[in-house]
Amino acid sequence: MNYIKDPMAIEVRSFEIIKPYIEKLNLDEAQTKIYSRIIHASGDVDYAPL
Repeated sequence: MNYIKDPMAIEVRSFEIIKPYIEKLNLDEAQTKIYSRIIHASGDVDYAPL
């Protein structure tokens, strides 16, 4: 398995994974940034619909 070691690349990939969960919520730009950061920090996409 290949692991991403570059911190910026990890963050970019994380937000790519999170994006489909956030898009379903019809949030404005500020809310999208906040929700994305919460999910990224927690590693739990189940926070998306809260």
